Amino acid sequence: MKLLLIGPYPPPHGGISVHMAETKKQLEQAGVSCCVLNLNRSAPKSDQYICFRSSLGLLRILFFHARRGWIFHLHTNGHNGKSWLLALACGLIGQLAPACLLTVHSGMAPLYLNGESLWRRHLARIAGWLYDRIVAVNHQIQGALISLGISPDRLEVVPAHLSTAPSASLPEMFEELVQQSQPLITTVLFYRPEYGFELLIHALGRLRYRYPNLRCLFMGSGEQQEEAERLIQEEGMKDTIKLLGDLPHEHCLALISVSDLFVRPTLEDADSISVREALSLGIPTVVSDVGHRPPGTLLFRAGDRNDLVSKMEAALATYCGRAPVRRFSQSRTRFQPQSRLMTPLGCSNYTAGLKVRAACVSKRAKQIVNQSLEFSHEWKSEPRPEGSGQTNPSRAREQAVKGVEQTWLKELSRN
Repeated sequence: MKLLLIGPYPPPHGGISVHMAETKKQLEQAGVSCCVLNLNRSAPKSDQYICFRSSLGLLRILFFHARRGWIFHLHTNGHNGKSWLLALACGLIGQLAPACLLTVHSGMAPLYLNGESLWRRHLARIAGWLYDRIVAVNHQIQGALISLGISPDRLEVVPAHLSTAPSASLPEMFEELVQQSQPLITTVLFYRPEYGFELLIHALGRLRYRYPNLRCLFMGSGEQQEEAERLIQEEGMKDTIKLLGDLPHEHCLALISVSDLFVRPTLEDADSISVREALSLGIPTVVSDVGHRPPGTLLFRAGDRNDLVSKMEAALATYCGRAPVRRFSQSRTRFQPQSRLMTPLGCSNYTAGLKVRAACVSKRAKQIVNQSLEFSHEWKSEPRPEGSGQTNPSRAREQAVKGVEQTWLKELSRN
């Protein structure tokens, strides 16, 4: 099996890009030939992925891999037109590949797909029909895709989180910062309105009066980071909130695992990878009540500052009177996620995608040959002298169908 993962790749370390990196790592460990096509045009050259600089370059790369038997798996947010245009392009070229799969990640995708715009729904519907298998990271996304007319049999709900483990020790650059924080709160976000960074800043402003040594570490980047820095300055919280920028994933896990509380204040969300990682590390987790939240989280009403402060205080109540944990411990791991999307054995969805494509081989082959012969003037109008050795049209069609079927099945067996 040869797999082409298509999507963003770190840096920056966002939800989809981190998922892509971890997927690549686990597939390679399972012995699967795996390659990443990084959709970030400004990404520097790297041996970790294939990059491109133009739309034509993207199409060339897709054609090259499709013709050489690579399975396509596109990871996209699904909440804007660009995302579905990309899905359409990959799906069309993916018809030349052994199988074609799509994962929709964004919690804002249902709102986008259920909107009043007909062209959005038509575009997403046509794109969705091109994929043998579609993975939604929550049931809301699945419902939105079903409303487009996509068969439930081709849909599966699978959380995007893959089981991970932190580094064996905390990087030295963070040791002093962590030791001085009592309690220590962590969050992972992009500096965009839907991530609720302003809400969290104001909530921390109230909590610091109860916890003078409280510190919150913001991990992530985004176009509104300067705005966040100005707000922190205006609120006089420069010592309370530290913006660490875009960190390697292993550093994020290291800091989350030694924190006393993890917070996810988003206004829109899907199935956050960072929330599941915090839970898997045994860290108390306060999150907004949007998207899909796994068991073990403490929910607050999205956008409600008072409720956020209340839930953070409740989570931190266990902190009072105990020494903060400042080392990694396997005993803290409580939640062991199981992902059906990527397993060492199986890659079940890739296998299912191949089966779906194989089941359609005969039907598609006949359609292709019939269409080509319908528009061929050779069988319609050109005179055929007797004894010229011409082949009977129906027999030629039958032989062509068998030839296409055999070609497809050979390609599938090789992969």
